Amino acid sequence: MLSSHRELVVRLSRLGFVHLVGIPLGLLLSIVLGRIIGPEGFGQYTFTMAFVSLAAIPVLGWMPRLLTREFAADSINARWTHFNGLRKFADRWAFFASISVIAVAGIGLYLWGNFESARLRLIVLGFALIPIYGFNAARNGLLRGLGKPVLAELPNQVLSPTLALSALLVLSSLTVLTPEIAILVQILVGLALLIYYQLVTAAVTPGAARARAGELDRKPVLRSLLPFLVVGFIGTLNARIALVILGFISTDESVAALRVGERGAQMVALPLALINVVIAPRIVEHFQQSDMPGL
Repeated sequence: MLSSHRELVVRLSRLGFVHLVGIPLGLLLSIVLGRIIGPEGFGQYTFTMAFVSLAAIPVLGWMPRLLTREFAADSINARWTHFNGLRKFADRWAFFASISVIAVAGIGLYLWGNFESARLRLIVLGFALIPIYGFNAARNGLLRGLGKPVLAELPNQVLSPTLALSALLVLSSLTVLTPEIAILVQILVGLALLIYYQLVTAAVTPGAARARAGELDRKPVLRSLLPFLVVGFIGTLNARIALVILGFISTDESVAALRVGERGAQMVALPLALINVVIAPRIVEHFQQSDMPGL
């Protein structure tokens, strides 16, 4: 039990370090981006990213939590056929759900949108992020389920802001940056993270899993999907709805100011976020083994 507690503390410390590096990087990215493209442009960019996050809920709102649980259980019980089947299911869901969301949103924008609006053009461009988010979320859940929370969180917390910041600083010396260019940078960064996730998941996937074909009974997964989707919807809504509403009722500069403030406030919820990421696969492990004292 003592070694288990020590391992938990070590994982929390490592993950805490990743987040402690990532939060200032995210804040720095917001400040630099706001200075480069101006408060109005940064407000439009922020509104677009928040809107896309809400639109992506049907694609990935359920993935991190449910996939962590399922992949952890598969790893503990050596259910490699189910493991591979679930991986294929998650990727297919990300692909087809993204197409469906983009199609529905595109029809709505075509019927009621004003294409002279700069915001609307940015939203259309930002829709390219939805499938990328979905594929990355599937691999994030796999790494969490295999007990690799640092590898799972490193891309979003450190690599993404570092790559985006570097690209924006280089581009700002070559041309005048606009919100459109900032979103294109995020698309390229998302693709770079997808490559990272693909390489890392291939490296840490157990050899026994590679030797098995994938097969999945979808009914239990689909029954569990809705509750996790509701949880993901509430979490994303809490994080993004204020930015979207403010974008509709106020100015782009107000959205920019709120986003910078939110970046700094993320430090408050850091301990709870770390604990949730680290202990989730451990809870599954103890439950699968009927280890009530461990729970």
